[in-house]
Amino acid sequence: MRERWPRTSVLRGEENWLDVLIPAASEAVLRASAEARARSAEDACAGLERQAMLGQYILDMRHGLNNALTSLLGNSDLLLVEPGSLSAPARAQIETIRNMTLRIHEVLQRFSSLEKEMNVVAQQVERDSGRFRVAAAAGD
Repeated sequence: MRERWPRTSVLRGEENWLDVLIPAASEAVLRASAEARARSAEDACAGLERQAMLGQYILDMRHGLNNALTSLLGNSDLLLVEPGSLSAPARAQIETIRNMTLRIHEVLQRFSSLEKEMNVVAQQVERDSGRFRVAAAAGD
């Protein structure tokens, strides 16, 4: 039997063998469940790390994108200032460019506010963990 299933344990049919089998089987099931949860948590953590890296990249690129958007907005505004210099279709296209640039700018502003919120939360967590360490040290 051990050749076929090397991890198998053989319990002899002694007195109270059922009292040993039930807790051992329960522990085996609990361990398998804990290992599955750990693997799931590791996978979720890896996914979150990838998303965090992407988010950090976007935050790092925000300044360059804002510079490009400023140029687009400024030039589109300059073109739209003189009403008779453009045909109606060209004017509509430039207005579309300007409006889409404003929408992109709003998205970047949301990134900025999200970054500020994340920094506030991180500071709160740091303060709370400091309080926990002090409380734990006082309890020793």
